[in-house]
Amino acid sequence: KPFVSTRTDGIWGSGTPLKLNLNGFEWVGKVQVAPNNRFAIFEAHKGTDINIYIAFKNDDDSWQAPFALDSNINTGAEERWPFLHPDMKHLYFSSAGHYGLGDLDVFVSTRLDDSWTNWSKPVNLGKLMNTVEKDWGYSVSPDGLIAWFSRADKTGKKQDIYSVKLPETVRAERPMEVEVWVTDDQSNPVGGAEITAYIAESGEKTGSYRSDTKTSKAYFTFENGRRVIFAAKKDGYFPKSTEVDFGKLSRDSVAKVQVILNKMKTGGDTVTLSSDVYFAVGKSEINPGMKAELKILGDFFSSNEFSIELL
Repeated sequence: KPFVSTRTDGIWGSGTPLKLNLNGFEWVGKVQVAPNNRFAIFEAHKGTDINIYIAFKNDDDSWQAPFALDSNINTGAEERWPFLHPDMKHLYFSSAGHYGLGDLDVFVSTRLDDSWTNWSKPVNLGKLMNTVEKDWGYSVSPDGLIAWFSRADKTGKKQDIYSVKLPETVRAERPMEVEVWVTDDQSNPVGGAEITAYIAESGEKTGSYRSDTKTSKAYFTFENGRRVIFAAKKDGYFPKSTEVDFGKLSRDSVAKVQVILNKMKTGGDTVTLSSDVYFAVGKSEINPGMKAELKILGDFFSSNEFSIELL
C-alpha cells in the first residue's frame, strides 16, 4: 500500500497509509500525488492488465473511487510509471502497447482540457530516450529541461539510472511557482495556518497546504495563465483571501504572495462586503469570478456556527 509522510519544520513525520480506495487491485506500484494535492495518479495491476489510474479528492479531502485512463493512454499491454509534470499538462509514462522501439518505451501525452479524461495521442520520446529494452522510471525537472530514467542492459537483468537533456519538442512547460506566507496585521509570522488555493473563475479547490510553523510559508505550483485565490485561515483569526492573476506575471521567478490575517475580536466582529465586487452592477447574479470568495466566507461561517446579520 502507498504511504505518505509530511515534512514539518524540516523533519519528516512517520508514514501513514494514503487512504486511496484500492479494493480490487492485485498490487499498486508507483503512486504520484499531483502537485496541487487534489488527486493521485498511479500504476496498478487488475485482472490481466497493468494500467494507469487516477483518483480525485473531494472537498473534505476524502478520496473518490479510482478510474482507468482511456484507451488513448491505456492499451491491452503494460502501461507503467506515470509522471505528471508540475505544469499539470504533460503526462509521461512507459508503455509496451503503443508503437515503439521494443519492450517498455517512454511516451508523453498532453492534457487537452480541464476534465483530466481527455489526452492527446501519446508521442514516443524516440531513440534519445528509448531502446529495445525496458526504459521506465521517468521523472522530469520542474523547468522541463532534464529527465531521469531507468534503462535495462542487453541482458535484461541489470538496470541503471540515466539523465538526459530534453529536446524542445518533448519538453514540458515551466509551471508558475508560488511562495505564500502568512502574517498578522503587525507583520508577525503566522505558522500552521491552512492555505487553500481556488481557481478564481470556477471556485474549484486546487491545492491546500499548511504554512510552516517557523517560516509561515508554503509553496504551490500552478498551470500558467490562471487567476488563483489564496485563502488562509487559523483558529483565532478571521480568514483572508488574496487573488493573483498569474497570466500577468513572469514564469522565470518564484511569485511571492502575502496573506494578512486579523485576530478575531471577542463578542463579535463586523465584515463589510462590497456589492459591486460580488454582484454585477444593477443585477442580482453573482459575478462568476467571485464564487471562490463567497465559498471561503460561507465555509468559515458555517463551520464556526456564526450568526450573520446583513446590513
